[in-house]
Amino acid sequence: ENTKNGDAIVIRYGKEGNYKIMVVDGGTKESGKQVVEHIKNYYGTSYVDYVVNTHPDIDHVSGLVTVLEELEVGELWMHLPWEHSSEIRDMFKDGRITDNSLSERIKNSLNKAHQLYEIAIQKEIPIYEPFAGEY
Repeated sequence: ENTKNGDAIVIRYGKEGNYKIMVVDGGTKESGKQVVEHIKNYYGTSYVDYVVNTHPDIDHVSGLVTVLEELEVGELWMHLPWEHSSEIRDMFKDGRITDNSLSERIKNSLNKAHQLYEIAIQKEIPIYEPFAGEY
């Protein structure tokens, strides 16, 4: 949050009366507030069809927390690395690491991304992991 950099993209596409709105990354917390205001003021809605987090860097995910907290969201697209600990545990040389301990370490190191995930779960927003060939 101590950065002025960050990426946030808001896209509205379609035809009048049938627009879709997509937010790709949210920048910083301040950027997230600006994204929410932009959508409300210029698009006249509090609904976003798709929210996409390209990667869990804090200057991309922090603003999305605000978007999910303040707007209604149809779908969240993000990677959930903490759910794949059993697949990557063997890459670590420390034999004391368990699937659960690795998952917790990942959650802690990516705390804003995990917070975004938790908000989506609480608000019952469907979450999709954007892997090639999945959808």
